[in-house]
Amino acid sequence: MAPRSTPPAVAPSPSPLPVAAVPLIVTPTDGTTTPGGAITISGTGTPGSHVYLTEYCTLAPPACTVPEELGQPGQPQIVVGADGRWSTTTSIVPPQTLTFRLAASAAFVSADGSTVGTGSGSSPERRFTVTGSAG
Repeated sequence: MAPRSTPPAVAPSPSPLPVAAVPLIVTPTDGTTTPGGAITISGTGTPGSHVYLTEYCTLAPPACTVPEELGQPGQPQIVVGADGRWSTTTSIVPPQTLTFRLAASAAFVSADGSTVGTGSGSSPERRFTVTGSAG
C-alpha cells in the first residue's frame, strides 16, 4: 500500500476591498435657482460609505474663491444611511447671484479616517444658482 500524502495547505483568499458606488446628487436639481442661505444637498449612495462634495463657482476670483469641499477629514462627515440616502446643509450667501457646479464622490472609511478600498469616482455634475443680496 502506498503512503498517503497530504495535499498542501491552501491559503484563504483575501476578502475583496469594498468599492463604493458613485453617489448621485438628488437636490439641488440641475438648473435650480434658490435664495442665498442654508442650502441642503442630498442624494443616494452605497450604505455606510462616506460622501465627499466639491462645489465650484462658475466665475473667476474675486467673485469666487477656491472650490469648497464638504465631508473631508476634520469636517462633519456625510455618511450614507442604511436606506441609501445622505444629506448635508451648507451656507451660501453670495453678495451677487452666482452659479455653482457640484459633484460628489464616495469611499468607505476606517475608524482612523483612512480610505478603505477604492473610491467611487465622480458623479455627474449639477449646476445650481444662488441669488445674492445684490440680486
